[in-house]
Amino acid sequence: MMYLNLIPAKIDELKRTTEEARKEFVALRDSPTGGERDLTASPSDKWRELKWNRLQQELAQATDPAARGPVRLWIARLEASG
Repeated sequence: MMYLNLIPAKIDELKRTTEEARKEFVALRDSPTGGERDLTASPSDKWRELKWNRLQQELAQATDPAARGPVRLWIARLEASG
């Protein structure tokens, strides 16, 4: 994914959605039945965890200074040129 053109408002939105996903997962995990990992665990438990992990990865890529630095721009130019 290319994050070179993300504006701060979109990064803030990504931070908010990541925090919401974390709150959903933590609320489910801390509920009386949410922390159980057995055959009766709900598929939505794992789905919420995967969603939170994916959003964390996207946020890390979007805010990583190395992804926006001169080396990344050089790599992007090489990829674009073929």
